[in-house]
Amino acid sequence: MNGKLMGMVLILSVAVASPAFAGIDSVAWIGELADNNGVPITGSASAQVDVFDAEVGGNLLQSQSFTEVVVKEGVFTVLIAKDVFVTESEPFMEFTVDGQVLTPRLAVYSQPFAIRATIADIANDVVAVAGFDSTELVNLVQDITLGVAQNEEEIAANTAANAATEAKATNNHNKIDANTANIAANTAANAATEAKATNNHNKIDANTANIAANTAANAATEAKATNNHNNIDANTAAIAAVDAKATNNHNSIDDLQAQIDALQAQVDGLSNGGGAVEPAVLGLTNVSTNGKPEVPDPTGGILAGVQAVNQLCKNTFTGEPTAHVCTEDDLYDALVTGNIAASVDGAKAYILGHTTDGFTYDGSVNNNCLNFNYNSGHVASGTTAQFNLNGLSTFPQGNLGGTKPVPIFNVQQDQGCGTARQSLCCR
Repeated sequence: MNGKLMGMVLILSVAVASPAFAGIDSVAWIGELADNNGVPITGSASAQVDVFDAEVGGNLLQSQSFTEVVVKEGVFTVLIAKDVFVTESEPFMEFTVDGQVLTPRLAVYSQPFAIRATIADIANDVVAVAGFDSTELVNLVQDITLGVAQNEEEIAANTAANAATEAKATNNHNKIDANTANIAANTAANAATEAKATNNHNKIDANTANIAANTAANAATEAKATNNHNNIDANTAAIAAVDAKATNNHNSIDDLQAQIDALQAQVDGLSNGGGAVEPAVLGLTNVSTNGKPEVPDPTGGILAGVQAVNQLCKNTFTGEPTAHVCTEDDLYDALVTGNIAASVDGAKAYILGHTTDGFTYDGSVNNNCLNFNYNSGHVASGTTAQFNLNGLSTFPQGNLGGTKPVPIFNVQQDQGCGTARQSLCCR
């Protein structure tokens, strides 16, 4: 049987061996036994009483065992022989129920024996009056003890309930104190939070003012930046104007340099022979054009027709300030002087020809494309020349006779203006 001892009491029992009771024979051990859940046990249990000469440790003086102890509604009773208590020193009793040692040990003094006469008299009276034997007396004592144990159990329960109530009251009081402290702490925390909120609000106001100031400053900076940008644009335009003037001045300087070079050439000619610069066929333009040439004017705008070809000759022969497109007269003059560039040999190129018979400007009859800036919708023609620097000429017999190479050229009119050709340049 597994359980735990709930309570214990010792009472004196009397011997009933003879009607004449001479003293105490045993002591009744009455205890309460319940399971682990506190429910009183009914059944049987084993028990053992050990007597020691000390409260803890010590020497084992006496021992008595009980194998079958009746337990009724948690209450049991055993009779301990008086010999167990016969020791030279004050004994300490140790009780064991179903192998479970109960602590602490119980000190047994001489009082049970000192009152044995009174107990014996009472026992004799009980036996004489009620006719009980010792077993009946034990049962009676057990019943009385059971009632006492039940009362004690109720008292213990009430005491436990009172203690629990007191503990709850104490706990509630502690909770009230804790709540009071928490309320005080929360009040302080709320005050601190309110102070922080006020501080934050002030900071927000300060930040709002700073943002407004920064916005105004940014607007002023933006206005300055716009003004600076406008100034930069104005400066850029001024620089562009200055650059244009510089370019124009540069072109003017180039024109002046060309005039100087031409004058210097004339001076050189005068110095060498005392006369003008000799006519010559300088060569071909470095680009090919159709019969309506157009080139940029160095001073601005576009040059067309004869002026365009003259500019091409100046661009090609930069060292010849009087370079221009050749006329038929220029070709004859070059034949006289013999100043004909070898690069023109065999090349068929545009020249400035004479106006042919039947010429009309608005119509399409014999419109000379190189002489005028013609209407591109008209049928037009131009003039070409082709040199043969090694032409053969047979002289009449008797005048040295024989065949000699001489430069010749062939002029052709009514050439299609749509064909891209180089032009002959002369000086």
